[in-house]
Amino acid sequence: MRRLVLAAVSGLVGSLLVAVPLPASAATGVSISAGTAAVQASGSQRFVEVFARCLGSKTCSGKATFEGSGAGTARYSIKGGKSAYVTVPWSNAAQDQPTGIGPGEVRPATLAVDPSNKAVFRRTMTLEKRIASRKIVGTVTGSTDGVTHREVTLWTVSGLRTTRTKAVEVASDGSFDLGSFGLGRNNAPGQAYRLSLSATVDGSAREWFWRGGTSGSGAFTGGGRTIRESGIVRVQKGGDFKANFAYGTVTGSLTGTGAKNAEVRIVSPSAVKYTRASDLRSLDVPYCGNEFGDDQVSGGQYQVRFVPRPDGGTQSFMVAFEPTGSQRGAVIVDGGDVVDSCHKATGYVGGSSRLLGFGGVSTKTVPDVTTDQDETELDVSLTSSFGLNGSDRWVTLREYAPGRKALDSPVVAAKRAGTDKKATFTGLRPGKYVFESGRRTSCSGWFRSIYTDNYLYHKGLERQSERWKTIKGKYGSRPYNVISRQNGYVPQSPGKGYKGWMYRPVCTTVTSGAQKIVDVGDSPVRTSMSLSKGATISGRITRVGGKSNKEILVTAYASDGTRVLRSAFSDRSGRFTIRGLASGKYKIVVNGDSWRGIGRTHKGTHSKTVKAGRSYSVGTLNFRS
Repeated sequence: MRRLVLAAVSGLVGSLLVAVPLPASAATGVSISAGTAAVQASGSQRFVEVFARCLGSKTCSGKATFEGSGAGTARYSIKGGKSAYVTVPWSNAAQDQPTGIGPGEVRPATLAVDPSNKAVFRRTMTLEKRIASRKIVGTVTGSTDGVTHREVTLWTVSGLRTTRTKAVEVASDGSFDLGSFGLGRNNAPGQAYRLSLSATVDGSAREWFWRGGTSGSGAFTGGGRTIRESGIVRVQKGGDFKANFAYGTVTGSLTGTGAKNAEVRIVSPSAVKYTRASDLRSLDVPYCGNEFGDDQVSGGQYQVRFVPRPDGGTQSFMVAFEPTGSQRGAVIVDGGDVVDSCHKATGYVGGSSRLLGFGGVSTKTVPDVTTDQDETELDVSLTSSFGLNGSDRWVTLREYAPGRKALDSPVVAAKRAGTDKKATFTGLRPGKYVFESGRRTSCSGWFRSIYTDNYLYHKGLERQSERWKTIKGKYGSRPYNVISRQNGYVPQSPGKGYKGWMYRPVCTTVTSGAQKIVDVGDSPVRTSMSLSKGATISGRITRVGGKSNKEILVTAYASDGTRVLRSAFSDRSGRFTIRGLASGKYKIVVNGDSWRGIGRTHKGTHSKTVKAGRSYSVGTLNFRS
């Protein structure tokens, strides 16, 4: 018997578990875990694996035995600062109870440890029978009408790598059995897995992940769109791990302008509270949630199958719709109310109080909605102590989302305020919006030019199609002038001293721009915004050999998501002034649109830090080309 035990111990100690070394001043000797351990069997021998740690820097050696078992003694030798499991005999299968332990039984036992250089000490432990494995099983509840080929898949995750380990079909009675999986040492929970449910739904493949209780009682708390949103499945000693799935159908009626063939999507807030912008952007609805099915409205009706149906009728989803045509989309929430966005539906904090739920039924009928339901308007006005040009009066409404930079948010509506500095946005739904003025991220328009064309740039097949961007005289020439009119050109004489018109990406403003968050409710809202003058950057462009330095574009870029670009082009002497800059650092880019085929590399200042309301010079910017 001693030879068998020693061999086992020797093999085990040879594969020590790594532990963090203790400081030199820490106590020395062997430390024994006094928790619960499982009695295992190997042939006729029963034994217990006891976790031990060697404190200090010197090797710990000695003997260990369970008092009263009469099963023998185990010797151990563990290097300093390391850990290992010591295999200690418990009893012989030929011996009678109570030295053996039956299923479900627990028994206290005293482990006597006799270190080679210290006094004997004892640890009281709780012993139980070793359980090798448990199953992962469950049921799938939901109609098979339009839902076929249901399959449950077992996944493993290792770092950034995910692997489909095993898949089984769901039986006709809704049950599935993925088989048996081993528990850890001393009946610890087994390896972590994830589960997904896939099916063919109305001819399209769909899949989502299981989320539920960690105890394996079968509780289903909802679906996860990605594996990162899934729950962890580990077999445990108490019994088979049950992971139940349930899904249902969402139906409703959508009528009104653009309702025919409108797209309807079922959206749920992300089950994971992401903090990184890259993760938030990757959601199906950026910064808010994921989709769990869609349909097109036909005959005023929509129907989305295979939607996760959490236990207890939990409110877990919203219905987003996108009408055809120019009608703006919106989101249906509890009670049939219509709000602006997924963010509004979750109260901007990922909440669920206004979401829809199945409420204990397998089919959720959403209240009838029209595409213009709950629409309201926003009246805005601008104030300033100076005159505003068209770009200054350009006002924008963006969708608001916590943590997202305004310039990363989708534009809801945009227009130019009138010369009275007022504008009205109609067709809005209740929600928060980012209201901006003078913050266009790109500008293009028609400008008078001393040149008849820009063909030095628009030569060759690649760029020839862009010749519509030049108009000679008042009308230009076919076929390009047809496209010019489609892009906003209105025939008019360029005036004395000019030969035509050019379509250039020029953002000219006086103000530094401004923004604010506006909360639009069920009734019309009024708001105003005060605008201030921005900084100016002036300079002069020269070219080697006295070549033309006229009408060359100069742009100031800022990429921090809070400021927008400003630009100007040089006059007949090569001088330029960029206005309307907010405080901050800007990159100076010259000839970004490759005007007249000239290059973009210049000598001189390439960046400038400014403060709104002040004027700055970048001196001379010289081109070799």
